[in-house]
Amino acid sequence: MRKLLIVALLSPGAAAIAQVKAPQSAAPIAIQPRDSRPTLLVVCDLPCNWKLDGEAKGRIEAEGSAKAKVELGEHLVVAVTEDGLDQFKVIKEVKSTGQTVLDIELKPIRDKRVSAAKPVEAETGLLLVTCDLACTWTLDGEAKGRIDAGGSVKAQIAAGPHKVVAVTEDGKDTVSTSVDGKAGAQTLVSLALQPVRDARNKKRQDQDKGAQAAVTGLVWTDPATQLTWATKDNGKNVTWKQATDYCRSLAVADLAEWRLPTIDELKTAYEPTVDTPGIDETGSAVPMHVKGNLHLTGWQWSQSQANISGEAWGFSFATGKRLAGRFTDNLGNRALCVRGPGSQ
Repeated sequence: MRKLLIVALLSPGAAAIAQVKAPQSAAPIAIQPRDSRPTLLVVCDLPCNWKLDGEAKGRIEAEGSAKAKVELGEHLVVAVTEDGLDQFKVIKEVKSTGQTVLDIELKPIRDKRVSAAKPVEAETGLLLVTCDLACTWTLDGEAKGRIDAGGSVKAQIAAGPHKVVAVTEDGKDTVSTSVDGKAGAQTLVSLALQPVRDARNKKRQDQDKGAQAAVTGLVWTDPATQLTWATKDNGKNVTWKQATDYCRSLAVADLAEWRLPTIDELKTAYEPTVDTPGIDETGSAVPMHVKGNLHLTGWQWSQSQANISGEAWGFSFATGKRLAGRFTDNLGNRALCVRGPGSQ
């Protein structure tokens, strides 16, 4: 078979057309898959830099916010103020696939730091302590050292109540007081040990006088009550006021501060098993049931008011009974004086 060779003669225009390449098909556009993870929205009240699970996430403006895609579960969020002085740290749990909001509050943290940094003087005051005798002193149980007689010391104290105690150097006298410290102010405490010493010395002197008087039979001290009784009454009729005045002015063996006893104190001196020679209001000899071998000449007034206005209780050591008498009555009424505990 013969092959035919065909040569096509083309015009210049046709050749140009023939040289145009056929258009190529466009490359396919890649479509990114949508990130369906949950979103964490972080809001900060102050300008801060923040991290999510240790990874720096940048800066957030004051009252601004930032977003980050996260996995479900717990995440560590840390925010620090731009000056680096305040930090907020929290573990935030993301439970849903939507948006979870986290409010970061750095301002309260900053305010607390600033408040704590205020000068100590603003929350404390000064305590100025003076003492009339040389002493050692304590503040709220803590030893603070020595104060010279008539001297003073200062100590810084917190606002609020405090206890101050001072002891003389011989350890025999003590005084204590409470003081309320005020912030930013000085509080004065004057410790007076001399009156305490004087009272102790007077008590010792009275005890010595009482012992001497007891030896001479002028007084008797009841060991059960520590009341000291005159060993005899006034010996004549007296009204209630006269009895009161008699005891107040009584001085036995240089002992003062005598008074009428209460009705209950009179009862403590009653002993029914004891018979002590005495005299009743008629002048007749009668046994008096009284301790201490006291010499009695009638029934005894007390300082205790009776149930009716204008009357006081009296006590009969002959019968062991109390009886009420008008203040103006005096027949057979006597004054038996006492001193010691319960003085009024």
